[in-house]
Amino acid sequence: MNNDKQKSFQELNEFVTLNELTNDSSVIHFHAFVSINTATSEIFKQKMTVRVNKNVSPRIAVLELHDHKLDPYQYPEQFYPDYAVFTHVDKLYLKIEDTHNSNPAIGKYTVKIFPLEKV
Repeated sequence: MNNDKQKSFQELNEFVTLNELTNDSSVIHFHAFVSINTATSEIFKQKMTVRVNKNVSPRIAVLELHDHKLDPYQYPEQFYPDYAVFTHVDKLYLKIEDTHNSNPAIGKYTVKIFPLEKV
């Protein structure tokens, strides 16, 4: 695993651990306010459900947004620390930054995930 992937994965793990987002069955599934800014669209603090799965071959992890009404042609819904930059900002929220190369409507995007409670 290269240093960028490892750093993003560590940031994701820190976010999950410090916010106690893993349930008794070791499942990472929680409610959050999510803000997304893409090349052409923006949403601000919409409540969604977030699920994190680790060791999803061939990826090291995937973070997915659920229970929303996002247009998948305007907003990304899955994020991989293998590619995107994950940053746990001020122990408050998880920031994900990347560029969607195959969809110019999404283009360069930033996602901010503010955790609420476990599902």
